[in-house]
Amino acid sequence: RPAALSAWDSLVRGYPSSPSFPAYLHHRGMSELAQGRWAPALDDFQRVMKDYPGSAWAGGSSYAIGFIYAQRGEYPRALPFFATPQASFTRSQGMRGRLAAAICLFNMGRFDEAAAAFGALQGASQPAASPGTVALYAGKSLYRAGRRGDAAAQLAGAALTLLSEDSPL
Repeated sequence: RPAALSAWDSLVRGYPSSPSFPAYLHHRGMSELAQGRWAPALDDFQRVMKDYPGSAWAGGSSYAIGFIYAQRGEYPRALPFFATPQASFTRSQGMRGRLAAAICLFNMGRFDEAAAAFGALQGASQPAASPGTVALYAGKSLYRAGRRGDAAAQLAGAALTLLSEDSPL
């Protein structure tokens, strides 16, 4: 990965007027992120968001910013980067963003909102996580929200779904 970072850094420094410059910034940020260097990664992702908001790299950069904030436990700060998908989000990024937003809501103690967000993900045709995992989080959210009866039903369904997901059949 250090070689990738070096290559992307060279492109960013050497070709600032290139039409591919937002891609160079995004990829350099991803290389920084992979090495655990969050501050320079944030700088690159934020620059893509600020200077190239309509680019194909804005969605991925938005998601990466939210990811970094969530990893640091800054859930309220991360939430807008997941909850407001960019037009350039791919379907996968949009689904992962919705899942990450629901997890942030749970971690923030906003359990009713988290349960609703996980519930909305349960009907998705291509969820970002397994249906059993989403159902489990929905049940945990309902439980923490004090909705014990709903939680019990949800968790029972989650258990069945998780068992069937692990089935070799």
